[in-house]
Amino acid sequence: MSIKIEKQLADLGLTKNEQKIYLFLLSFGEASPSVIARETSIARTNLYYVLDLLMEKGLVRPQTKPDQKRKNYIAEDPSLLLTMHDQKREQISKLLPDISALYERRPNKPTIQFFEGIKEIKKIYLQTLSSQSIYAMGSTKELSTRMPKFYKEYFQSLKKKGIVMKDILSYPSKDYAAPEARKALKALYDVWVIPKKYGDFPTDILVWNDNVAIISLGKPLFGTVITHKEIADTFRIVMDVLHEKLERG
Repeated sequence: MSIKIEKQLADLGLTKNEQKIYLFLLSFGEASPSVIARETSIARTNLYYVLDLLMEKGLVRPQTKPDQKRKNYIAEDPSLLLTMHDQKREQISKLLPDISALYERRPNKPTIQFFEGIKEIKKIYLQTLSSQSIYAMGSTKELSTRMPKFYKEYFQSLKKKGIVMKDILSYPSKDYAAPEARKALKALYDVWVIPKKYGDFPTDILVWNDNVAIISLGKPLFGTVITHKEIADTFRIVMDVLHEKLERG
């Protein structure tokens, strides 16, 4: 760990042990407590206390897979620091390139994160604000119904940051919510519509940078984010093919 990163993380209020765990998870990906303890040389008796502190700060999240009972841990996307800590934006902006490099240099295997509930799902949409363009496919009708205030704020953020969105909508969303998105984003928003015979679907797929999010907007509300460049590129190709086949909204 470089002295520069150490100092900047310390300026953000992270202790030495918090820095060790956070940077390890950024570069390694998902890990169990035993692996974290071994690789950071932090005693297990102290490890869970430090993990709790990092979770309170929004830097680390527990990861329980459907077929597992034990919890593993994974670092949150560093770009979320900008959203969660606006008061320290200047410091974080200086730090972000260095720690993002660690996050992107992990072994060539997909990182999979699970999110559940409205608060967690909002984190997924906020992560997309770090990109220059977003491919999307889903139901803006369902999204605007489940999270009306956040829906409006999200599109306002897209406009403010100049992020282009290429959206494939369910047919019911064409007249229900798409006009609002088009009004907010104008030239930044391009939309295609699934034929009427397929009806609505309470899901949303988002593709940005090296990430693919698959979100269920029904009950229960949950989402999965896969981080892998080749997978994200493949989804973009599939959506581009659909653009050629579908009518514009």
